[in-house]
Amino acid sequence: MLKKIIKKTQEKSKKDIKTTKQKKESENENKKNKWKSNKFIAVLLICFSLFFIYIVGLFLYQNLFVPKDISKILTADNTLAFAQVTITPENYAKIKTLEEKTALDSQKIIKKFETLSGSNFEKDIKSWIGPRIGVAYLKNTKTGKSFSVYFLASRNHQKALNFLSQKKLTENEKIISEKFGHYKIYSYQISQNLAYTTLQRYIVISNDTENLKNYLQTISENRLKVKNDKNFITINNNLPSRSIGFFYVNIPKLSADLNFAKYFGIIGPLLNPVLDIFPASGVAALPKDQGIVFSTYTIINKNNFKNQKLFSKQDKYGSDLLKFINQKDIAFIGGKNLQLEMLKYQEILGEIDQSLPMIFQSYLRGKVKQHFNEEISLENDLYPLFKDEFIFKVSPSQNKNVYTFVQKLTNPEKNKETILNIKDQFIKKNALFDPYIEKTNDSDIKIINPSGVINEFITTYKNNKIYTIIIPGLGYEINMGIVSNYLIVSTTKNILIENIETVLNNNNKIAEKIDTALTNEIVKFSDEIGYIDFLSGDVIPKAISEILPINYLFSGHNIFDDGMSTLNYLRFSTDLEIKEHNDALNEKNKIKESENKEKEENLEDENIYLIP
Repeated sequence: MLKKIIKKTQEKSKKDIKTTKQKKESENENKKNKWKSNKFIAVLLICFSLFFIYIVGLFLYQNLFVPKDISKILTADNTLAFAQVTITPENYAKIKTLEEKTALDSQKIIKKFETLSGSNFEKDIKSWIGPRIGVAYLKNTKTGKSFSVYFLASRNHQKALNFLSQKKLTENEKIISEKFGHYKIYSYQISQNLAYTTLQRYIVISNDTENLKNYLQTISENRLKVKNDKNFITINNNLPSRSIGFFYVNIPKLSADLNFAKYFGIIGPLLNPVLDIFPASGVAALPKDQGIVFSTYTIINKNNFKNQKLFSKQDKYGSDLLKFINQKDIAFIGGKNLQLEMLKYQEILGEIDQSLPMIFQSYLRGKVKQHFNEEISLENDLYPLFKDEFIFKVSPSQNKNVYTFVQKLTNPEKNKETILNIKDQFIKKNALFDPYIEKTNDSDIKIINPSGVINEFITTYKNNKIYTIIIPGLGYEINMGIVSNYLIVSTTKNILIENIETVLNNNNKIAEKIDTALTNEIVKFSDEIGYIDFLSGDVIPKAISEILPINYLFSGHNIFDDGMSTLNYLRFSTDLEIKEHNDALNEKNKIKESENKEKEENLEDENIYLIP
């Protein structure tokens, strides 16, 4: 009996222990689940807090530090154009990276500004200037005259106003102020050449009090702002956001105000319908790689055209001819289907006057007849040659530039026959030496009879014929070769041979200076491309090149359904590139000086023998 009681007690104890253990395990599991749940809630709260801080921070940053986009404080009906530069922390970092990679130095730009303005940036401006500056070109709604308004984002209005009050032209000048609505306008009492006020986070400046009042009046009225204008929206949607620089122009309004037509003589008034085809254009600039990328977008009113397909997407430019570009070339343009471009041009002329395309065609046919005889046709012989890709380039050569044109042929055998016939007819016609009429200073008419005969010489290079046409009196020659499916024309035989070698060696390597990820991206995007080497070509004035070390500009052009776009990469030089260029230039000048000195010495020797 006792054994049974003990056994029962033991079993009960085991059961109690097991129950207690299970209860503890259950409690522990509940604690774990509770901890997991609390942990999840904590993480969720942290994430939400960070997100909230980010949103609030972004809101505060955009509203307290970055002022409104200038397009929000301009009215659409009287804005001809405006530009703004925005230096956010992100853009500032990109500029500093650009300075590290290239010879660009923002301090040089600041010093140039200080020289021109007579101000010290660190002392006078840095403490109050904000992250955006801009300028707008507006039409005064009362007088009809145009004027400029400048916008300076300000972090401290009082410091900004103190700075402007010190920029007096004379000691006797006084700053006066007046109330205009809820604005306080400051101006110079004597000279009256400057007026300014505060507007939200901006200091707004104009050259005249009445113009400034007119601007303030228009933006306070219920007028459509530029930001909400349909043309601006289209352009803004097709350009990159967060740009460092932005420019917008209403093309018809600006051209009418500046009277562009007067620069085109009697045909000037006919240009207005053409400008109406392009109602607005915009540019956005962003630092990238070793330079700045300028993206542009121009709206096209294709509804104005009868043949809208001409301005739609065509066959893409394949960039096959970029292999003909080498390191020393200083400029080139490339595209596809010149015939199509001519048809587009005629369509635009039709917007001016329906008879102009016919007149233009007649003019071209007349020139063909003048230089090539009757049997050469513009439509049947010349146009079909230019359906595929082409490239036109400029290369330096001693004291003059060399010009080269390469055309890819769609039907080499048939095209070759046509090209040789055109060449023969050009030589046979000898039209460059036809008599022509010239007016003298006293309004008399004189008939000029130039003498000369166009000559041709045929040579062979590696089984390929080179046709050299000499034109007396013009100082240049035309060299032509047809190799594989390429027509190559150059003003120098050596350059022609270089391009023939490119074809014979099947050399598809692109020149290193234009073979970058960014330029390749532009080529893929484009229907037409262009390039100019500012450094090698020495085309930038020294005053500009000292502060903006521009190396080259690479551009691409494309047409979309509602407009045309370009991508432009402005690359800056490195310190090493500038040094190498200057060294080469100095060496070239030394050689030239030596040659001139030798000529002078020879001339002196000749003069000695002439003395009796």
